[in-house]
Amino acid sequence: TKIAEGSKKLYVFDARPLLNAWANKLKGAGYEDISQYPDINMQLLFCGIPNIHAVRGSCHKVYSTLCFKNENEDKKTKAKNNMDSGNRYDSIIILIKGAFQISEAIKNDNTVLIHCSDGWDRTSQLSCTSQLILDKRFRTLDGFICLIEKDWLTFGHQFRYRCGMYCPSDSPSHVASENQKSPVFIQWLDAVYQIMQQNICKFEFNSELLFFLANEIFTGKYGTFLFNNEQERELY
Repeated sequence: TKIAEGSKKLYVFDARPLLNAWANKLKGAGYEDISQYPDINMQLLFCGIPNIHAVRGSCHKVYSTLCFKNENEDKKTKAKNNMDSGNRYDSIIILIKGAFQISEAIKNDNTVLIHCSDGWDRTSQLSCTSQLILDKRFRTLDGFICLIEKDWLTFGHQFRYRCGMYCPSDSPSHVASENQKSPVFIQWLDAVYQIMQQNICKFEFNSELLFFLANEIFTGKYGTFLFNNEQERELY
């Protein structure tokens, strides 16, 4: 109710596909029931962004495609099928569409609430991309860095689990399963790249910065992307 105050309408953007949200509901979680808020002009929208497991799967298909060495016709056909069935760019299109919907809602003086299952993967993707569209400050070099620090690092995107990089053995997040790995941040950088290609004069930086960030996530040269949260970064 407090979030909805002072706006024409409250839009709740659930990053998940509706089917996933239903599955979570059966496990005792779920999503907003609009009938519980009769005094609020409220609309619930599902963005349909695939989860971390789907992102990991599509990325593996891209990698396996790029690793083909024997470029005969059969290999090329398999590569094309891999790319088509990987849904990597379908996911990025869905992400960008969701961010544009959020941007339009905010531009029309509405209030927006964004969430997914946990709030540190797809939520960060949608929030960052919509801010990038809405505010030219985030398309400057300093602003872009601020955006990453604010909506990924401070909000607790689990870089340690998602990237599977080195972590001290006494860290609470030392143990991470292969099932938790997923290039969610890399996928977002790809989405930024696609927007940048269509609006090349709207950015103070170019794709070299995106490649630099993608590389630094896995080098561990700086401690920025090694841990899951601010507490661990401070501690180590």
